[in-house]
Amino acid sequence: MVKVTKQNVAGYFPCYQWVTTDITVREAKATLAFEDNKDLVALRQEEVGKWREILPWHDWESMPSYPDYPDHDALPRDLQFESEKRRDMNDYRKEGVYNFLLQKVVSVFKDIETYYDYTKFFKAGVNDGKVPDVAHRWRTDREFARQFLQGVHPTAIRRVEKTLPKKFPVTDDHVKGSLGRGVTLQQAIDAGHIYMVDCELLVGIPVPEDRYVTPAMALFYVNANDTLVPIAIQLEQEPGPGNPIWTPQDPHQDWLLVKAFLKCADAQIHEIHGHLLHTHLVMEPVMTSLLRNVPRCHPIFKLLIPHMRYTIAINTLGRVTLVGTGGFVDRGMAVGGGGHLDLIRLGYRKFDWRLLNVPHALAKRKVDDAAKLPAYYYRDDSLKLWDAIKTFVKEIVRIYYKGDKQVKQDSELKSWIDDLHTKGLPQHGLPGEVDHNVPKSIDSVADLIEFLTCIVFCCSAQHAAENFGQFDAYSFNPNAPMIMRQPPPTKKGEVTPERVLASLGTVEDSCTQIAATWTLATFSEDEVFLGDYPERHFKEDAAVKAIEGFQAELRRIEAEINERNDGIEVPYIYLKPSRVPNSIAV
Repeated sequence: MVKVTKQNVAGYFPCYQWVTTDITVREAKATLAFEDNKDLVALRQEEVGKWREILPWHDWESMPSYPDYPDHDALPRDLQFESEKRRDMNDYRKEGVYNFLLQKVVSVFKDIETYYDYTKFFKAGVNDGKVPDVAHRWRTDREFARQFLQGVHPTAIRRVEKTLPKKFPVTDDHVKGSLGRGVTLQQAIDAGHIYMVDCELLVGIPVPEDRYVTPAMALFYVNANDTLVPIAIQLEQEPGPGNPIWTPQDPHQDWLLVKAFLKCADAQIHEIHGHLLHTHLVMEPVMTSLLRNVPRCHPIFKLLIPHMRYTIAINTLGRVTLVGTGGFVDRGMAVGGGGHLDLIRLGYRKFDWRLLNVPHALAKRKVDDAAKLPAYYYRDDSLKLWDAIKTFVKEIVRIYYKGDKQVKQDSELKSWIDDLHTKGLPQHGLPGEVDHNVPKSIDSVADLIEFLTCIVFCCSAQHAAENFGQFDAYSFNPNAPMIMRQPPPTKKGEVTPERVLASLGTVEDSCTQIAATWTLATFSEDEVFLGDYPERHFKEDAAVKAIEGFQAELRRIEAEINERNDGIEVPYIYLKPSRVPNSIAV
């Protein structure tokens, strides 16, 4: 920010760009195109015209589009990580931890013979030698269910309405040992106490020969103690003699193994669908089209740019080091080797922009009723943050748009939305593809507020909920293996402890899983958290006041979360504002 004073009048000029050639920097006042004179409009057009030249779209084989650059160092300098340290950090930390673990652990043992052996990875030095808390709880059904409400993938669970799907023919005989005395399955459904996780997206997804994953399903029950517990699991989508319905009443080793298969299936969908697709890949074209159509002096640009920091950079790196050939997914996940790309394509066919609206998404899954589904802290905290973000966005928007007429007049907004709809998140016309409901136009203040709220929430809170719990969930392999190394059981009573351990994977699998999730779930030294705006893009007093009000509300929410967490066994911390980065940067 440069301050220039002339005749006792101060002007502020926000640059926040790398200066490699002559550039024109507008005074800090946010303006819409129709408010500027023709010379200033020409400058606006020149700016976005340059970005259109240097940010061409790349069509990624029926997936969301992205800027056409092969690697991070080829990106325009303004889109790269600011320091070489940050740029190299992700790959360096991941590979360094992997190699360190492999050397230390293999020197002690080459095969995993007991569950205790999994703790030795941490005693070798990772995580300051601390074994994750989940290592002491993972076997219990209560912990297994808790993670679908408060874990790293809290958007998978939904309430069963009216009746179970025919593909999951659970009967009263299956669950009579899990439901309350005299309660039938249908009565529990009617009361809103039956919930389901369905990994149907994995049907037909190829996996390498030495890896196993199944499109499993699980049924959960909110019992009389208001505790969610699993009551049935089916490992394949088609019922039949070789695909039994497993319950907690089955032999302990059977139940332990099928829970691991369910968690492995959920891990594939979480990482590829919930985390990668629904945050990283969907938000990248939002930023790309913003740069291509909206100049820096526009209030929407000023509002969104802090929430787009490093997103294109991390995605460009990730296409090489994470989902590229030989990357983490190929080495460390069951669907690696190409199936992960099929899963992205399938997920995008079913992508619906409206589900970025948190209240709508919760209502769609029928999990919005706290009386029916207690202790769903993701829901409770996300709604608080959604309301705070929406109030902030509303205050900013109404400073610059006095009514719907101004929204309709905004040609740059119109170009942005059109570019995003047709090029960034397009319909590909594939079989089974749903309407993505990316707006074709925005014609009202209310629609603009909702659209921008979806973006800010997704870039900050939703990504935090899906990302920063990865080490907690996945580092202790038995809790949530990303690869299964033995075929799933097809008959009850045949699973042994040795078979469970053999199914959970190799020493190398655990090293990969720990190294990758430790890297992804670690905050960077230069992280900027929700509500912090070190770059002063806004000058207007009303906008500054809105930011201060937003910060005060986030402090209030943090205090509420801390007070709640003080009274529960496992605190839910992933949506504490002080732990929610502004943008998708890792």
